[in-house]
Amino acid sequence: MAIDCFEQFLKGASLTGEIYSLDPSCLIMIGKSYASIRDFKTAIKLGEIGLENDHFNREVRGSLREWTDKYKRLFDMEERAVSTIEWLWKCRVWSSSFRRKYQFHMMKEWEEQLKENYFDMEVRHNLAYFAKNKWRALFVYEEECAIVIQRAVRCLQMRWRWSFAQRSKYLHLASDLYHQCKRNPYLPKIRQEILTLSKHKYAPKSHIIMSLPLIFEEQERKARVIQGLGRAYVSRTKFKDLLKNHRRKMFHLRF
Repeated sequence: MAIDCFEQFLKGASLTGEIYSLDPSCLIMIGKSYASIRDFKTAIKLGEIGLENDHFNREVRGSLREWTDKYKRLFDMEERAVSTIEWLWKCRVWSSSFRRKYQFHMMKEWEEQLKENYFDMEVRHNLAYFAKNKWRALFVYEEECAIVIQRAVRCLQMRWRWSFAQRSKYLHLASDLYHQCKRNPYLPKIRQEILTLSKHKYAPKSHIIMSLPLIFEEQERKARVIQGLGRAYVSRTKFKDLLKNHRRKMFHLRF
C-alpha cells in the first residue's frame, strides 16, 4: 500500500511539474530506492531530472554513472574535455610571452612597494632574484655597507660605554680632590694630583677643578715674587749688618 501511494505521488508530481522542483539529493535518494528493486528505468529518469537541476552534482553524476553506460561515457567525455581545456589554458597562460609580461608587471609592482618601504625584505628578495641585473648588485653593496656600519657602531658603542665609565670615574675623583683642596689648599700632594688630573683626556671639562691650575700658576708666580723680594730683603739686611760690623772694626783699629 505504501508503494502504491508513493507511485501515485510521483505520477501526480510528474503531471503537475512539482517533481522538477525537488532537491537533486532527494531525487537521487528516491532513485536509489528504485535501483535497489532493479527498476533502473525510473531511477535513471529521476537521475536525469536531478541532473537538469544541478549538472555538476557529484552524487547525481556518480549514481547515473553506475546505472547506465550512456551517462558513464558522457561524463568521461566531459571530464576529458575539461582536462584538455584546463591543460590548454595553462599552456596559454604560462607561455614565455605571458611569463615575460607577468614578470614585468610584478617588477613594476615590487618597485612601487620598494618606494613605499625601501627595507621590505620580501620585496628586495624578489627584485634581487627576478631583476638581478638591475637590483642585485645594489642590494649586495648596500648589505655590505650595512655590515660595515653595524660593526663600526658596535665598536663605537663599546667604546662609548667604556668612556662613560672612565668619565664617571674621573668625575668622582675630581669632586674628591676639589673638596680636599678646599680643606688643604696648599698641600703639595693634592695640588700635584689636581694638575695631573686636569691634563687627563677624560677629565671633566666643565668641572670647577679645571680652573684650579690657572689659580695655582698665578699663586706660584706671586709666591716666586714674594720669595724674590724676601731674598732681596734678607740680602740687604745682611749687607747692612756686614757694613756695620766692618765700620765698627775700622773704628776700633783707628782708635
